[in-house]
Amino acid sequence: MLYDSATESSASGASFSLACIARANTIPNGSKNPFFISQLFILQKYTNKKQRTITTYSDCYPAAYPKDLFYLCGMTHNTSNNSPGTSVFDCIVIGGGISGISFAYQAANSGDSVLVLEAEKSVGGQIDTFAPKRYPDFWTELGAHTCYNSYTRLLSIVTDSALQRDLLPLDKCSYILHNGRHLKSVASQLSYLPLIAHGWRMFSFSREGKTVKQAFRPVVGASNYDKLFRRLFRAVICQDADEYPAVFFLKKRKERNKEMPRKYSFSKGLSSLLQAMTEKGGFSVRTNSGAAKVTLADGIYSVETSAGETFRSRNIALATNPQIASQLTADIEPEVSARLKTIGLFESEAMTVIVDKDRLTLQKVAGIIPVSDEFLSAVSRDAAEHPRLRGFTFHFYKGQKTETEKLRLIRTVLNIDEKDILETAAKLHVLPSPRLEHTDIIEQVEALRRQKHTFFLGNYYYGLSLEDCIHRSADECARYRAANRASV
Repeated sequence: MLYDSATESSASGASFSLACIARANTIPNGSKNPFFISQLFILQKYTNKKQRTITTYSDCYPAAYPKDLFYLCGMTHNTSNNSPGTSVFDCIVIGGGISGISFAYQAANSGDSVLVLEAEKSVGGQIDTFAPKRYPDFWTELGAHTCYNSYTRLLSIVTDSALQRDLLPLDKCSYILHNGRHLKSVASQLSYLPLIAHGWRMFSFSREGKTVKQAFRPVVGASNYDKLFRRLFRAVICQDADEYPAVFFLKKRKERNKEMPRKYSFSKGLSSLLQAMTEKGGFSVRTNSGAAKVTLADGIYSVETSAGETFRSRNIALATNPQIASQLTADIEPEVSARLKTIGLFESEAMTVIVDKDRLTLQKVAGIIPVSDEFLSAVSRDAAEHPRLRGFTFHFYKGQKTETEKLRLIRTVLNIDEKDILETAAKLHVLPSPRLEHTDIIEQVEALRRQKHTFFLGNYYYGLSLEDCIHRSADECARYRAANRASV
């Protein structure tokens, strides 16, 4: 998944809800685990018996027990003074990806009580760092993988959350091509005569009102586009790019913080960014709690979860994909819901593998792009070089291959044996798949909004990159503050 690279592209008063203690004796895959059960008895020892919540992280939780235990047990991380039992929150955020977490982080800065509801076992969304226990100093990214010094809003959060010391500059690497049998350089597969013949069109190049294919094919030449560039562009956004709106593609950002590395990650991967915001943000997170229904009565929103719980708030922020946002707003914003329903989705499957360096003959690369339809792209961990290990994340069309077929293809591309793969992990990605009319749809959504305390976030507004998501969340948070000042 390359869309971030191509688009340039907790707190000391933490408490943890034990409301889900009954189901916390299973690890995420549902199997019984005595270790986790024993930890829960230890946690209960420090629990305030009246309120059933742990009151202070530093007081009740010995250093020997990692914070991640709470998440693994399916428990609530509550970094504000308001437990999930609070009668009415100031705001409920539905969705714990970068959009939802960055909105919650900013909204809670003013002291508001904010609850994030996340359907999965942990927050992250399109950010998912895989860190195997066998190799604690190594990680790979199953989703977004690169940040840039042009991500000025993201860098503001990095500075504010004291994460700057964990910044990890990324080495400069190149992408290579896989033609079904061999690995080739991108330059070796270009037809230069069409590039020269059509290059003059760059002087009148325009993206407005065009798809990626309509904008770029005349510039690089039909043969280059059909043979090569459509695959390169597909890898950029991890979905077919021909019909993708050109105005959302390969954005050029004017501002850069030149004191920061041009490309970077964090010493423990991109999930560090979400963890820092969650720990320092002063808001609550409830995982395994997907929203099933949202209603509005007498100025109060009620959110029913898939687990049968109900939470109430004065404001609601939707940080989900457009289809889920459409379903949840059918009663409170019916006209907006109808427009959001028209935005399509693209699903892909990521599989990462970790391999010993000595087992690979492949040069150091940023990633691998196929000139066939065998897979969408592969991203390497090589830009953050490790002394012993290498990692590669391959992205596939959903349902295209079985797990066995994926691993067989990965071994073929990397020229390794089955025994050479030390660790694997997988993830399903769901991305918006906008078409040419997308700008009009978003303009209609903005014009049709009626509830001033309903907020819309996500990667289908300004673009797919982390910066685009944070930008949208910042704009909606400003709207949130203005709406609530007016209500006082």
